This record gives sequence, structure tokens and C-alpha cells, in this order.
Amino acid sequence: MFKNYLKQNITRIPCDDDIGYTLLSLFIAEEGGGLNFTLEDVANSWKKYITYAYTAERVALDNLLKGIEPSKAAEIDNPYDEWIGADIRCDGYGYMAPCDPEKAAKMAKTDAMISHRNNGIYGSMYFSAVISAGFCLSDAKKALTKGLEYIPDDCELANGVRWALDNYDSVRDYRHAVEIVDAR
Repeated sequence: MFKNYLKQNITRIPCDDDIGYTLLSLFIAEEGGGLNFTLEDVANSWKKYITYAYTAERVALDNLLKGIEPSKAAEIDNPYDEWIGADIRCDGYGYMAPCDPEKAAKMAKTDAMISHRNNGIYGSMYFSAVISAGFCLSDAKKALTKGLEYIPDDCELANGVRWALDNYDSVRDYRHAVEIVDAR
């Protein structure tokens, strides 16, 4: 299965959904309403540009192609609606709104609504706000903390992020971080 990914066997560049979704966010803004694009703009870009997808994105795209309204595409036969797919798609919104985490989170929320609900949306809002804040704050912890201002205070994600930030200064390396998470 992984044989095709060995250097000597690579004959073309495989798709990378992380980069693809970042570019898609630019198309959504350019072809839609700019930084004030709508859920309909997201749906139009999805139907035009996405040729493959997995989990929540696959379900939402299939629903859109069946004629289901964009506002309902995440809700029908979608057991993945709180997974991380929308988190993967949010980078571009942070880049398009440097030092404006509120705007970044708003764009990410509009995008995420097409395929996710609850923490699936909040993650996208959080990470886009963190990316945006990272352009003007002096360290990563400040940006990670700033992102919390743009998601519900009592959601599961906010609780997890606060726990991680409480442990931030005590983590020695990635192995120690794994130990702390496993002990939680």
C-alpha cells in the first residue's frame, strides 16, 4: 500500500487536502462575497472544485450534489460532524484576516457549517482565530489563549484547550506531552 510513496516509486505529486482546502478558501472568497462570503458561496465552490473527499466532507458534498440545501448538508447521514475536517480547512481564513481573529473565526464558521456541527465548527473557528492572532502576538501561547475568545466558553473543545494551556509550561518534550495526555 505505501510502496507508491517511496522516493524511487513517486511518479507524480499526490493530492494534499491540507493545501487543497487552503487554496479552496481563497477561491471561496475570490468567487464569492470576498471576506463576507456566504454558505451558498461555500457550497458553489465545493461543487465546482472538490473532486474527492472523506468523512464529513464526503457526506456534505454528496448531500449538496443530491440537491440538499447547504444549511442542511452537514445534518443528513453524517456521523462525522464533530471530527476535524473543518479544522483542516480553516488555515486560509486566518491568513486572509491577519490580526483580526474575530473575522477569521467568522469566515471559518461559515465554511464549517457546510459539513460540521458543534465542536466540529468550534475547532475551525478556534484554529483560524489562533492563526490570525499569531500575526500580531508575541508568542504561541498568547495566540492559543486568544483563540479561546471566539468559541463557546463551555464547549468540550474550550475545556480541552484550557487543560492543555494549564499544562503548557510543564511539558518538557513531545514524549512528556503524550504521557500527560495519556494520564488525563
